[in-house]
Amino acid sequence: MVPKIYLNDDLRGWNQNIFWEIKNLGGIAQISHNISEVLDVEGSAMYFNLHHEPARLESDIFFVDRVHYFRAPVMVIPTLHECLLYNNKIKQYESYPKYFPKSWRLSSKDKALDVLSDMVFPFISKPNSRAGGSGVRIINNETEARRAIEAAYPGSDSFCMGDDCLIWQEYMPDNKCDYRVVVLANRYFWVAKRTVGDRGLVCGSSVKKYGAECYCDLNDDIIPIMEYIYGFSNKHHFTRLAADVIFDKNQNPIMTEFAASWGTNIMRGGLWFYRNDSGEYVKTNFGGFDQFKLMAKLLLEEEFQAVACRRLVSLQ
Repeated sequence: MVPKIYLNDDLRGWNQNIFWEIKNLGGIAQISHNISEVLDVEGSAMYFNLHHEPARLESDIFFVDRVHYFRAPVMVIPTLHECLLYNNKIKQYESYPKYFPKSWRLSSKDKALDVLSDMVFPFISKPNSRAGGSGVRIINNETEARRAIEAAYPGSDSFCMGDDCLIWQEYMPDNKCDYRVVVLANRYFWVAKRTVGDRGLVCGSSVKKYGAECYCDLNDDIIPIMEYIYGFSNKHHFTRLAADVIFDKNQNPIMTEFAASWGTNIMRGGLWFYRNDSGEYVKTNFGGFDQFKLMAKLLLEEEFQAVACRRLVSLQ
């Protein structure tokens, strides 16, 4: 049997785009809805685009898990580890604490009240599992902090279920923007600068209002940021990554969160940059919205698969 690229039905049509790009490049691809449609063939790969809606994401991860364990010769992209970190900020912070501002997981109202006495204002409050900046706010004083606690844990002895908890995070001042960095197979990079909105934060609404500067040329601002994200992604074997980057109090880059899947609307501008084997960044002719073409190319060239394989080897 001939190896092929399997893609999940992500409902948004993104993998349909990759499917046709693979066909255009002469590859063999198939949209698969369950594990019975994925054959146990050496050299095949299963490429997932994850959905951020919780019920759908749970279904996607279950599919990933079954392919990972029951179709061992089929390389899963992104890896199961990446999927479990998607849309789960606290797992990101606990897995890679040095790459993020100091963060506190508030598993109950009592825990939040205990932590409150040690917090320095202002700080960031955010829910663990929402996307697009939903529920993220700057807490300036104790009154606002207690209001956030009551909103998250309305009962007198309430606590969170599973990972659905409140997070408080150290505030990094003097950031008038953040940088969205998208990385594919630690080879291709796309960068946008996003302006801080009216609430003092970058979120979906602020990007809609103020837009984003998508980079078409290399400069001294974005190269260190790309190299920082490359260092993280390459060291920990991420097949693909969308990271949000700001600067800490010493003006060193630091992430606020990352994701294995991301929205595409912001990527209608800018160009992709290629990092060669010498560590130099080169401008390409791929536009931001060519990401599906690039993903197809990297699947057929087995670049994604090589990163996923290194991840598996690192666990042995």
